[in-house]
Amino acid sequence: MCEQQACYEEQVYHVGKDLTQPLDYDALKECTLLERCIKETLRLRPPLVTIMRMCKTPQVITTITTTTNSIVVFTEGLQRLPKDTEG
Repeated sequence: MCEQQACYEEQVYHVGKDLTQPLDYDALKECTLLERCIKETLRLRPPLVTIMRMCKTPQVITTITTTTNSIVVFTEGLQRLPKDTEG
């Protein structure tokens, strides 16, 4: 059984067949597989990771030259290769 089907069945088991009803906190606490899937998704694809650094000396980054005391912000999305993000 795939994880998506297992998550669906876990929700049906804890919430009931009427999935149009909003989830309450107590039912959501019982959905451990769903929680693990969400955590794994956030581990693989964090919402936004930034790394900020202050340049002590001028630096050349690709085609841009920074000045002293510039703050440079790198995001996690820039570190991914296009072939890894397709699909």
